[in-house]
Amino acid sequence: MKKYNIKYIQKPGNKTKTPLYEIAPGTWVTRGNIPERKNWKKKWHDNPVNVVKNNARWARYYNENKETINAKARQRRNNNKEHTKKINDAWNSTEYGFIMNLYSTTKKDSEKGRRGKDPLPFEFTKKTWWEHWLKQKLMYGMKCPYSVIMGEPVEMTHIRGTDTGKKRRIILTNISRDQIWPGGGYTKWNLIFCSAGFNINKNAISPVGCWAVTEIANQRMAEYHVEVKTGKDNFYGSKHHTKAIREHYLNALPQKYKTKIMEMAYLQSRLERAKEKKDVEKIAEVQFEIKNFYEKK
Repeated sequence: MKKYNIKYIQKPGNKTKTPLYEIAPGTWVTRGNIPERKNWKKKWHDNPVNVVKNNARWARYYNENKETINAKARQRRNNNKEHTKKINDAWNSTEYGFIMNLYSTTKKDSEKGRRGKDPLPFEFTKKTWWEHWLKQKLMYGMKCPYSVIMGEPVEMTHIRGTDTGKKRRIILTNISRDQIWPGGGYTKWNLIFCSAGFNINKNAISPVGCWAVTEIANQRMAEYHVEVKTGKDNFYGSKHHTKAIREHYLNALPQKYKTKIMEMAYLQSRLERAKEKKDVEKIAEVQFEIKNFYEKK
């Protein structure tokens, strides 16, 4: 590592002094922000095997010290309410944070039931809920699926924290969760993410909007036939799955999506083979490829 001028400062609450490094005349940074150190960290985190090991190490530490960690976190939030709100608003306005907030509220709403009556089916975990969003994003990007079919694509947003309480306003372009068949619950066949504006207007839906909902329902029915044909024991990419994709699913989609669907099936088949062989490094490598594949617009 390159030699830098070093000075030490005393930060409030710290027992020892913190070293600072001069990376340019008058520019002092901590060790973690030295260019060589940042490059090393980037390479380390880009390796999926390191990420898996680090996650496992943190999971063990958290399980052993769960009560202490949570108690400190609560105390920290109570002592810094304004800062906590600022951080929460920033997190809730990220794509992942927004989608996970939808997961939490939808799960609670499904337990209460439609209009406070019988509970609605809810068949998701946090992991499968996020994957459901990524699969939709693979096909439609950030566009509302209904609006795409209607020929007037609406770019969906994920903005939170602008107003609170009674002043809270609904941003019509924000992502919302919708049951394709009202009352059918939140299952992989019945959940779709659409714009809040379209969702609200379903109470007075237009003929074109009704047609869009029907088209989405037909696509989901095609997906259902794929699973029935392949069976749950057949992994993605098997010859049975590929055949069913061609017969039932690809024909129900626009031409530009067909190549992506087949690529997705190929990656999933590689993942299943790696799991079957219990090859931890290969599993991490393919999961990293799938994550990048889904997050591409």
